[in-house]
Amino acid sequence: MNLNRTLLFLTVIVAFYSCKPTSSVVTTKYEEDLSVYRDSLIAEYQREEDQEELSDENKPDNQPEASVNMQSLDVTQKIDDLIDTLNILGQSRKFVQGYTVQVYNGRNREDAFKAKERVYSLELGFEPEVVYVQPNFKVKIGQYLERIEARRVQNKLAVEFNTAIVIPDRIYIK
Repeated sequence: MNLNRTLLFLTVIVAFYSCKPTSSVVTTKYEEDLSVYRDSLIAEYQREEDQEELSDENKPDNQPEASVNMQSLDVTQKIDDLIDTLNILGQSRKFVQGYTVQVYNGRNREDAFKAKERVYSLELGFEPEVVYVQPNFKVKIGQYLERIEARRVQNKLAVEFNTAIVIPDRIYIK
């Protein structure tokens, strides 16, 4: 018993010392002198300003500024082409990602059809469908684009079906 306590004590001490942070981090301060370049950049900037002032003095006041070529800035055609491309891609899609409410999931076919009949007996206006995905039968209700719409239906069915869940599903476009 005493030996076990000693071993436990030594294990705890070793664990604490192994968790001790090491101080092997070496930091070096980075320094760079850019003053050599500063003077040449300031002189170049001053020359550009002087040239602009000279060109402004030579320009008459009634002469308009240089016009901008609006044809080069027009992106309407590019945007129209992009929209057309997106429309073509959208037409080729056969489904969108959506949600459905699943009220039954199991291997028994009879139980699946009983669940479907129970949904009809609630008279809430839902159209349940039985889907067989090997090896399980699933009873699904509705096709919704937004999860919140599916959650509303789930809340209505929660009294009768406590295992009803909202699942992601493909909604096929007709």
